[in-house]
Amino acid sequence: MTALVFGLAVIGALMFGARYYKSIPLIERALMFRRAGAVAAFLAATGLAIKGWVLLAVPLAFFGYFVLWRGQRPLPQSGQTSGTGRTSSVRTAFLQMTLDQVTGALSGHVLAGSFTGRDLGALSRSDIALLWRECRAGEAQSRQLLEAYLGG
Repeated sequence: MTALVFGLAVIGALMFGARYYKSIPLIERALMFRRAGAVAAFLAATGLAIKGWVLLAVPLAFFGYFVLWRGQRPLPQSGQTSGTGRTSSVRTAFLQMTLDQVTGALSGHVLAGSFTGRDLGALSRSDIALLWRECRAGEAQSRQLLEAYLGG
């Protein structure tokens, strides 16, 4: 009976953790994994040093320090993004998309096609499906951005 209660508590904790994890913005998740990696490296280096394997422990400790130090800086932006620190934007032939890096909210504006000048948030699902077909016929990057918007 004790094992059953313990198992249910573990499952409940995992479900709560998964819900919390999904609510964290992507950039915060990345920083969280960097910090966890640094802590793991420090713990492993400490264990190796206690065992007497100092030649392995020192480089591992430096690695942990490097990961922790690098985790304090903002993540690099890639591709065609331009950001102001809290938001990043991408422009393709069909879409202008903006990502709020703190909340993870993605918004967009249609630049070409049947829905030119309209915001993605104002379009119905059927309108977005039509826009997706136009993007699929016209440009792969716009289609991929629209799919990211729909998935988010």
